[in-house]
Amino acid sequence: MRILVMVNDSLKKEQIAYKRPFQDLRDSGLISEFKVLSPALSIEVGNDISDVRKEMLAEFKQILPDIVLVMHPQKMAITNRLIAEMRKLREFKLILWEGDPYSMFRKQPSISQIVVARNADVVFTVGTGWFKRNFELYGARDVRWIPHCFEPDRMPPSGQIDLKTNSFKHDVSMILNKSIHKFRPAHGWKARREFVQLSQAAFGDNLALYGKGWEGQAAKGPLPFDDQYRAVTEARITANWDHYPKEPNYFSDRLPISLPGGSVHATTFHPGYEELFDEHSTPFLLFEKSPSALVSRIESFLDSTSDDEIIELRLRAKDYEHKNFRQDDWIVKMLNFDEEIVSLAQAKECWSK
Repeated sequence: MRILVMVNDSLKKEQIAYKRPFQDLRDSGLISEFKVLSPALSIEVGNDISDVRKEMLAEFKQILPDIVLVMHPQKMAITNRLIAEMRKLREFKLILWEGDPYSMFRKQPSISQIVVARNADVVFTVGTGWFKRNFELYGARDVRWIPHCFEPDRMPPSGQIDLKTNSFKHDVSMILNKSIHKFRPAHGWKARREFVQLSQAAFGDNLALYGKGWEGQAAKGPLPFDDQYRAVTEARITANWDHYPKEPNYFSDRLPISLPGGSVHATTFHPGYEELFDEHSTPFLLFEKSPSALVSRIESFLDSTSDDEIIELRLRAKDYEHKNFRQDDWIVKMLNFDEEIVSLAQAKECWSK
């Protein structure tokens, strides 16, 4: 089984979590070969788009993959012609993973994304409502749900974070950006601002507010992506208000970033959570349908839960997340969309992170 992976690397962020898992699979003999390309990065650094397309085709010809997995092709400049030329060389299964939320009126996919979606054998997206229907309207034939996951490769070494400590710096930590688009702000932007304002009033200096656009008490500015796992352990609880709060089965990457770091997490309730999360097995997750209700829920939790109890919940959160939302596990599930080509049980045993 040979696999070509196209990732959305950029100068600001390298997609490391899509490289090590395939190395592990190859080293364990579960796949025969793989190649990772970064066409968006190549375009970003100034290479001619036509040359980038030629490079993609040349790499395809060299590996002749059975599967092409494309991750977020927003800026990859992929065309119908390019895919057709690839298919002339070898028939293959095309998988699109799209983790960004899109709507018809406020945030539309790029031409490259639409081209890949229309040609894909399967599209994976992070919601089951409009996120799915939008791809279907653009011509995707088979659209399925996949959750946001955490990247084990970005986790700090276990010795650097002690989840059993109770030396918290804050009661509440938030990592979320303020939607500032003048004409097309993200869905749920008003509720997110309300949530932040209510939290600033409720928690004061015991709140750590990270992200772009916020001012006032507790605002600490943007946080580098790889520092998030450390930041979530510094507070008794992490909190977020999602954009697209009515999208079924959706949660932003705030949730899977918080849990493996060992955090109790409070966030927006979405339709479908009744089936997705069992409240008896996930006591470290707090959901509410309005900003005011969520702030009140956090206050009640902090008033009624000791630090020793929080530490126990942190350990349960980390265990739950590693069992359910590892990104490398879900990569294998995507590869197996049509039939099992890689044993998930064997893959779980081969992960080096």
